[in-house]
Amino acid sequence: MHQLIEPWAKINPQGETRSVFEHSLDVALTIHAILDREIERRRLSSAFNVKLTDVHLARLAVLGGLHDFGKCLKGFQDKLGSLSALGPGHVAEALAVLVSVRETRDAVGTALLREWFGEPTNPIYVSVCHHGEPVGEDRFRRHLAIVRELLQTTRYGHDPVTEITRLRDRLLAAFPQALSGAEQLTFAPAAQHLFAGILMTADWMASGFAFDPGGRRELAEELLDRTGWSGWHSGATPRALLGGWEPTAAQAAVETIPLQNLVIIEAPTGTGKTEAALIWASRLVLDDLVDGLYFAVPTRSAATELHARIGRVMTGQHPALRGKIVRAVPGMLDVEDARPDYPPETWAVAAPKRVFAAPIAIGTIDQALLSIIRNRHAWLRAALLSRHLLIIDEVHASDPYMAALTNALVRRHLNLGGHVLAMSATLGETALAQLQDRRRKSFEDAQRVSYPVVRTPSGDTVLTNTQRRAIDIGLVPHHEARASAVEAARDGHAVLLIRSTVKDAIADYLAVSAEVEALLHHSRYALADRSWLDRCLLGIFGPKAQRRGIVAVTTQTAEQSLDIDADLLITDSCPADVLLQRLGRLHRHRHGSRPRAWIIDPGPLTEFVAENGKPIGRDGQGWPWVYQNILSVGETLDWVRVHGQIVVPDHSRALVECATHADHLREVADQTGSKWQVLWQRLYERGRIDTQLAEAGLVDWARPYREATVDVRYATRLGEGSITVATPGLVSPFTGEPIAALPIPGTWLSGIDFGEQVEATVSGNTITLEGRSFTYTELGVQKSQSR
Repeated sequence: MHQLIEPWAKINPQGETRSVFEHSLDVALTIHAILDREIERRRLSSAFNVKLTDVHLARLAVLGGLHDFGKCLKGFQDKLGSLSALGPGHVAEALAVLVSVRETRDAVGTALLREWFGEPTNPIYVSVCHHGEPVGEDRFRRHLAIVRELLQTTRYGHDPVTEITRLRDRLLAAFPQALSGAEQLTFAPAAQHLFAGILMTADWMASGFAFDPGGRRELAEELLDRTGWSGWHSGATPRALLGGWEPTAAQAAVETIPLQNLVIIEAPTGTGKTEAALIWASRLVLDDLVDGLYFAVPTRSAATELHARIGRVMTGQHPALRGKIVRAVPGMLDVEDARPDYPPETWAVAAPKRVFAAPIAIGTIDQALLSIIRNRHAWLRAALLSRHLLIIDEVHASDPYMAALTNALVRRHLNLGGHVLAMSATLGETALAQLQDRRRKSFEDAQRVSYPVVRTPSGDTVLTNTQRRAIDIGLVPHHEARASAVEAARDGHAVLLIRSTVKDAIADYLAVSAEVEALLHHSRYALADRSWLDRCLLGIFGPKAQRRGIVAVTTQTAEQSLDIDADLLITDSCPADVLLQRLGRLHRHRHGSRPRAWIIDPGPLTEFVAENGKPIGRDGQGWPWVYQNILSVGETLDWVRVHGQIVVPDHSRALVECATHADHLREVADQTGSKWQVLWQRLYERGRIDTQLAEAGLVDWARPYREATVDVRYATRLGEGSITVATPGLVSPFTGEPIAALPIPGTWLSGIDFGEQVEATVSGNTITLEGRSFTYTELGVQKSQSR
């Protein structure tokens, strides 16, 4: 049996222990180090609505240091070396002894906490519930019957109440300034939530250096420095990020407008919005308003391409960022100069929850949304993200569910004094009003709004020098569209053919690849193969690529954020905002050209709406399953039929409003007939329900931390989702490399009760799981054909 002079808290693989007192002090020092950095201190000051002084920081460090007092209890202590009859936990058990036994409250120092924070219940609850989530009353009440046993002398001879008292006294000795005079802090709900996240961060960080030699304060500071928490800016001017190129209109605007909390850039694709965002971030960092940035994009492919691009730009001017710019894509966490067998120094890449600790991270919007929905460690994500400029690319690209989450995220970020920059080529008034938290303008007024423009709370800056692009566009039957793609490829052109469903994309790929070289690109591939296909796509269509005659048949995976440039674009029917995004991938880096695009003609749209208003698709025309607002699609197609061209930016505002303004679409439905009115009602009700569902899953920072119980049913996106299945023995159809796991659409696996580990049986390219078979080939994962 171990001989312990002091109660233990941590044990390493060599059997060495670290005491509760040592670990708690490590955590308290790390909290102090985090709050001693200006930006996080300022965010917490906003949450408390009080400017935090050094005395406040010392008091918060002591409070955080009390987080593990439950480890002094007999249940936790006795589990070292054997199972404890009282259970191994220390969080719910700590709450149980607190509410039941006055001696425990006295040992923790609730009288002193009341002096510092007023009512001590919420502060100590936040401190104790530091394992990623609040602990519900049902979880700690089950321990009320054994509180006396929990407070008995441990097998190592320690009296829990005495040791808790010693812990409190040691923390006060380490932070004597906590006992000085200062204004009382009221733990308002926002302060509870943010401090919970800071504590979770500090506990995780301190656990990482628990057994490292050296001064404890120095270890905490060194960890923050290695992560690039702050202080990385070289002093280079924001314009230096352009590498000598003249700024575009958007870049010039963000270089000169006054610094403000919310900026919205509305400008066509290919007008330098990404670099404009980096210029804005550089200005904010120089003015000590943010520590760094998180660049949120719609897709994993876009995150990967943007990560490399931002890494090159930022490290060129700020050498301290090398090895610290994180790609925040689960399963692909790394830094911009990742090298084999050389682990990066930054703490931020060890787990997806930690990515916002990096000075710069690029990932999907989902990672940011996980800081606002009721999932474990949402508070850690929120605390780390609060320091940064939150950049949301393609902010228009949301259904009502994701839009509600995104708007809540923006509000939370701004309420803490944070900064947000949203970007879009096609942001309509309906979405813009929600983002700006104001009433929607009329359809007529919305059409008169300037475009392109940079919006701030103090006023708009119209971008007057944006290059005009005229795109000839028309509708053709499906067979003619496909024939045009083949003919263009034979003439040496790189063609982008975008279909809305995987099924339609595969069908076109099989037809086209029988005649010319073709590439298939969609979402139903293993992670490694998806990355390989991304590289292939960029190698043909990207900047400085080796262009050749080919047809890339893709789904929506190629329409957003990827820097690709096609010679000819063919697309399914889609709403105007989506169409403009797709057109942004046509002659993207060329000036003075007159590009051509074709839309696959769906025929009469009434065939895609059932009498009950339900959108219905069919083989070859699956787009209504994806874009159910057929009113929006109809307005877009009518514009194309009438005008035969789209001039960007001249037509952009009017076209987008015709296809997205809620009041206008309702009026169109009323004028078109009863079936369309039923469709509109269905869309409205679906949107209302999805918005309510999103709001139900939010962490409400206006309510106490204790009420924000985790609920795993809430996700960042609605839809079929996928289940990652272990596939031992499967190999890539492209590279021959092993494929360890494969995402399979959740609807294909409905009715199967999975445990934590989901493993399939693999034979060649056939995957079998619970009697269901799938194949994995160059076409992606597909259901096996019934025999």
